[in-house]
Amino acid sequence: MWSDASQTVPVRYEDIGDAVSGTGPDGGAEALRWHLTRDPQAKVNARRGLECLLAAEAVTSKPGFVVRSVTPFEGPWAAYVGNTCEPSNNCHLVTDGPYAGAYWLGNTSSDTYIGWFYGMLLTSKFLLDEPGDADARAAVSGAVERVMDALIADNYMIVLPDGTPSDTAPEVTGNERVAFHEVAANVVGGRFADMMPAVYQRELLTYLFSTWAPFNVYFQYFAYNLGHTLQHTILLSNSPNKDFDRFVTRENLYHWVANTQQSFFDFVVWGEGAASYTEADVSADKAVLAAVPEPPRLAIQPTQGTYTPDPVVDLLNFVGPIIAQLIGIPGGWDEVSPKSTTPFPAGERCVVGFMWDNNPANVCDGGSNPLFEYAGDDYLIAYWVGRYYGLLDASD
Repeated sequence: MWSDASQTVPVRYEDIGDAVSGTGPDGGAEALRWHLTRDPQAKVNARRGLECLLAAEAVTSKPGFVVRSVTPFEGPWAAYVGNTCEPSNNCHLVTDGPYAGAYWLGNTSSDTYIGWFYGMLLTSKFLLDEPGDADARAAVSGAVERVMDALIADNYMIVLPDGTPSDTAPEVTGNERVAFHEVAANVVGGRFADMMPAVYQRELLTYLFSTWAPFNVYFQYFAYNLGHTLQHTILLSNSPNKDFDRFVTRENLYHWVANTQQSFFDFVVWGEGAASYTEADVSADKAVLAAVPEPPRLAIQPTQGTYTPDPVVDLLNFVGPIIAQLIGIPGGWDEVSPKSTTPFPAGERCVVGFMWDNNPANVCDGGSNPLFEYAGDDYLIAYWVGRYYGLLDASD
């Protein structure tokens, strides 16, 4: 958040609670960029991202626990927590050691771990490929081993350093378990690689159930982004069950968002051979990426053309409150936001923090803030994944 239109003085960094979730794909995109271009700046950027991911595991007293963020307790970073850091608010100041003067947020969810493992896999696979990277490779391997051991020891629950489960989505289930085990098998190897047949056998039903996502079109659309990130993690690994993984990705997850020009999803699925595509499909995805505003990407919503309202939204908002009252859903019914029956074209999609979290059929609420600037990690990961699979080239 900028203080004024000159964009020279930041007053607050928002979404710090998702810092690790965003650093995974951001650093991973730079790792892919290094792999494809050997641009020295890409390696510098990716190593910075890796330092953040490693810090997220090293900052607390519990080996193998990943925090939501590690940031300086000063200026616009501290403004995120109202310049007050208390454990009762999941905020913890660091008073000694290499991270003294920083604070970390500890209400970690499995979403955080998804970004962390994704970044560690992409970094290990595409960045640390020179003799001078030996220490970093060892650090990545050690961190992944500790995190995986902690999850196994805690029965796949995210347990805080004080011994209590996180209060935000602490359970690691289904395709999350499969993906995290795959990263450990590929980065650490040895006993983790030996576990994989048993992991697939044990998690088969939960893997299938957790990837089946027909309702996220209307509820928690961000789960599609998390799901495709997890499936990309699995498909990039040396899985012995690639055909099965492709089938699950295509039929359970991608099926519900196919033909909506969500470039990151498409590039993952097409690139890994899980679904077919045409050149027209690729061109449509290129148009979506080309329509992303040049930095700074400000929170200014576009003017959307005429559209046909999705009638399912009205039905859900009529029936939902009745069902919520009958079965006693805590907090009642969360109203489904207005949507078009078809995705809005490139240039008319709502401007949000991470574009792949946003249903492209969403009707923008008109809430613009020209002082709020979004990061570009969503664009970067889609672009460099597309480049990696040859769906885009240097001219795009």
